[in-house]
Amino acid sequence: MKQLFLIGSILFTTTVLAKFNNESEVSLMKTGGNSDSATYGLKSKSDYTLDKNLFAFAAAYNFAESNEVTSTENWKFGVKYNRELFTSLGLYLGELVESDRFTGFDKRYNSDLGLFYSFFKSDKTELKAELGYRYTIEEDLIGESENYSKMRLFSEYSLALNENVKFKYWLEYVPNLTESGQYQLSMEPVVEVVLAKELFFKVSYEWKYENTPVAGKSKQDYAFKTSLLATF
Repeated sequence: MKQLFLIGSILFTTTVLAKFNNESEVSLMKTGGNSDSATYGLKSKSDYTLDKNLFAFAAAYNFAESNEVTSTENWKFGVKYNRELFTSLGLYLGELVESDRFTGFDKRYNSDLGLFYSFFKSDKTELKAELGYRYTIEEDLIGESENYSKMRLFSEYSLALNENVKFKYWLEYVPNLTESGQYQLSMEPVVEVVLAKELFFKVSYEWKYENTPVAGKSKQDYAFKTSLLATF
């Protein structure tokens, strides 16, 4: 009986000390008549904090077709572990798997290891950054694969303009260490407007640039989205 009580106490204490957050969003558009098209976007991210440890999970899927011809289809799934070492400095370890056949690759496996740093954080504003090493295994559309060593630099700034409007902007730069001169650059400004408690209207513009794309592909991709965002 004492052992059961002890186990129950440990589980209860862990639940109380831990903090769970989730953000999920959906964007849909369907047209008919003279133009038959459909666009879908799903995105979700969660994090679980326990003491100085943070476990994060993220997933996204985008699909678009016009007159029954697919024009966009990509997805990604990632897991990440953060360990706070000091007040503003910590270590992160992550794995990101992504796919985008219209960009020219079937799957891309990214393994990350690095440091994160918080420059400042308050109820209204926050600025943070990450610097680390990335090892990538990329599979093309015919089944061949290449391995790359990369560096990853990431920063994110958020600002609450007022009680109902929040602005966020992130920037990521990934230079290729194996193939000198190659790099990827991504950014996304976001505006979120409160509709109701834990429900937001979100507008975002995601831009991606790769200076040496697959032959026949564009160097840049962009996505302008309006979506509904729910948090808990």
